[in-house]
Amino acid sequence: MKILLNPEKTIENQPLLIFDGACKFCNFWVKFVFKHDKKSVITFVHLQSIDLRDLVHQKDIEAFKNVDSVLFVDHGVIYTHMDAVKQILKSIHHPWRYGIFWIPNIIGHPLYNMIAAVRYNIFGKSESCMVIAPEMKNRFIADLK
Repeated sequence: MKILLNPEKTIENQPLLIFDGACKFCNFWVKFVFKHDKKSVITFVHLQSIDLRDLVHQKDIEAFKNVDSVLFVDHGVIYTHMDAVKQILKSIHHPWRYGIFWIPNIIGHPLYNMIAAVRYNIFGKSESCMVIAPEMKNRFIADLK
């Protein structure tokens, strides 16, 4: 799903990956993106440290009601679910982007939702958000509240 960012709200012009900081699976993938983002274009923020109502138009807030895993903001557009994964891989120029774009949304979105629904059961959940490694600190935004 793609939603336009509320133009009245200001965030960095760099792509922004918003993720569930308590999710061990999400934390693994954030470290993966950090490692493979050779141009350091993506910034990161924990989902727990933002208020989505501050990022989108009021009319679009309902679309984010059940988003609890990953969002990706790029060029004024907010991507969710599998669309976010595709855009992240595209942004870091990772070879997987070629394969994942061939997965049709009719398969990709349910697959994403299935993994998101069981991620805590399989990979675990931290009591608090991920501790940011020193080499990653300059790419993290403390909060957007």
